[in-house]
Amino acid sequence: MMCTIHRTLQDTTYITCTIHRTLQDVMCTIQRTLQDIMCTIHRTLQDMMCTIHRTLQDMTCTIHRTLQDMTCTIHRTLQDMTCTIHRTLQDMTCTIHRTLQDMMCTIHRTLQDMM
Repeated sequence: MMCTIHRTLQDTTYITCTIHRTLQDVMCTIQRTLQDIMCTIHRTLQDMMCTIHRTLQDMTCTIHRTLQDMTCTIHRTLQDMTCTIHRTLQDMTCTIHRTLQDMMCTIHRTLQDMM
């Protein structure tokens, strides 16, 4: 009877140890899986942040180039307008000057004729 109890206790101890080892293995597997999942999430988030950063940099460069282009276009347009206005004013000044000269000549001739 003692032998049977001893064997039963040994069997129970063996089963308990096996269950304990199995539970430890399961816990280790769960821990490794969770670590792997956390690493994957971390890598994915890092990749996403890098992509967002590159996209924002690209957008900033595009906006900067566009603003530079617009500024150059506005500057050229203003220069062209200034040149056109200057030429027009010069033409008008020349026309007024010629007209005044003509009028002066006419007045001078008329005065000479009257004398």
